[in-house]
Amino acid sequence: MLLLAACGLPLFEYTPMEVKRRVAGSGRAQKFQVQVMVQRLLGLAVPPRPDDAADAVAIALCCLLEQRTALTGARPLGKEPS
Repeated sequence: MLLLAACGLPLFEYTPMEVKRRVAGSGRAQKFQVQVMVQRLLGLAVPPRPDDAADAVAIALCCLLEQRTALTGARPLGKEPS
């Protein structure tokens, strides 16, 4: 975190429920459901392995989807219109 601050880069933090909601569409999604969605979103032949790698990719996708939503005004994945 110190390195990010020193470089003037933003820090983003997400709860597990936020990552699941952004990537799989439900904050209550199971780990395998998130892995399958990561696979689909990235066009992979198989879900990412090991679990830690899949989690890291899901967090990165969550951040990308969040930033895309902020930039385009698109409806966030997993959120109903108000």
